[in-house]
Amino acid sequence: MTFDTISFCIFMAVMLLVFYLMPVKYRKYLLFLGSMVFYISLDWKVFCLAAVTVLFTFSAGRQIERQKEQGKSAKGLLVGAVVILLLALALSKYLNFFSELIGMVLKLFHVEHSGRVFELLAMIGISYYSLKAISYLVEVYRGKMKAEKSLVSYGTYLLFFPQIIAGPIDTPGSFLGQINQPLIYREDNIKKAIVLIASGYMKKLAISNVMAGYVDTIYASTESQNGLSCLVGALFYSMQIYCDFSGYSDISIGISALFGIKVERNFNCPYLAVSIKDFWRRWHISLSSWLRDYIYIPCGGNKKGRLVKIRNTIITFMISGLWHGAAFTYIFWGLYHGILNCFCKKITTEAKLSGIRHLYRFGKILATFLFVTVGWIFFRAGSFEKAFQVLEKICTQTSFSMDSILQTVLVFTGDIMSLAYFVSSVVLCLLLLIREYRYTYGRLSKASMESKEREALGWTAFCVFAIICLGNFGTQGFIYANF
Repeated sequence: MTFDTISFCIFMAVMLLVFYLMPVKYRKYLLFLGSMVFYISLDWKVFCLAAVTVLFTFSAGRQIERQKEQGKSAKGLLVGAVVILLLALALSKYLNFFSELIGMVLKLFHVEHSGRVFELLAMIGISYYSLKAISYLVEVYRGKMKAEKSLVSYGTYLLFFPQIIAGPIDTPGSFLGQINQPLIYREDNIKKAIVLIASGYMKKLAISNVMAGYVDTIYASTESQNGLSCLVGALFYSMQIYCDFSGYSDISIGISALFGIKVERNFNCPYLAVSIKDFWRRWHISLSSWLRDYIYIPCGGNKKGRLVKIRNTIITFMISGLWHGAAFTYIFWGLYHGILNCFCKKITTEAKLSGIRHLYRFGKILATFLFVTVGWIFFRAGSFEKAFQVLEKICTQTSFSMDSILQTVLVFTGDIMSLAYFVSSVVLCLLLLIREYRYTYGRLSKASMESKEREALGWTAFCVFAIICLGNFGTQGFIYANF
């Protein structure tokens, strides 16, 4: 039961109906129960591990606070709890990866090794609730928040169903502060929620799912593709993963708002960034903030000299890569972005632009997008061999002859139907980017609230139209559910 299924729509309808009919003081209990039901529907075995994590970290937080109140050191408790959480995460996601790594080393010494240990369960959500649990324990240890006394409130924070599959990674202070307050109807929240949900589903169903057909076909047979096909596959994947993940985040934030929970935005028009640093201030904001607060700054941040700053940046981004998946290509993707960040200049606020300066800004946006797209090739390819093959074909075999164009446009279905998929997804991407540009740099960034509301209404109607007419239903899961 994921966001793009009929069963989830029925689940949501029942939840909202019961939520607004029941007394306000009991609503957080419904969210807790609904989150458990949702997680059990995904995999009851995985839910058992999540439930143990809730009980363990809830008790650990209370114990850490008790130790500090008694004037005793709670560092050992914190470290022990975090180590256990990381071990559970490592065993579920990385055991086979490290086993294969050991096998590669042993092979150098001509020692036979099977490589994989065993097939692991798909631990849906563990990457997200583990980071939320760690941030909660650290904040309690630092004294920035009190340990939560309600198991229901804490369990809802860790397993909140709109966030369990792919985030956002909400901060404990923000979420728990809201869940312990009356969850009431707010008209402005509902309006924003409808716009976000419509936009999120349009991104997922009408853009990401359609582009997935092209991307999967091209990356499955890179050896037989021409350079233009590989280029289109790389560009399409950049848009696919953005629309897929930001679409999920929009739906998640919108659903949260329907239940009276405000969640900060997770994406802020990342493909309009003017530098790599700017990109990472706009992409997967909740994870970037988590890595900054709990990895980069504790390692020393940028306050101990340039070399230490470079080291900390590289470490943080490589951890980000490893978090995404147990493969060397993900680690390389993190290293790639870490290096780019080290050489990127500090972002400066641009004054009002005119003439050639607009063109200069567009050039920086395009250059940043291309650098990011190169990174996505390694992220998507699955192996270095395939990634370099794609890059080589793009650089040496790209041709805009009629044969190359036809092969590229028709690569998905092999017939004229591909043209409709190709054109619709490209047009929707352009319209989405134009809207984001208007909100970031254009007139809508300074428009009145009334103008923004009219625009939001029109955009919502357009999204519904695109979903009905162009949506590709029930064919693709959410990409970041795998991480």
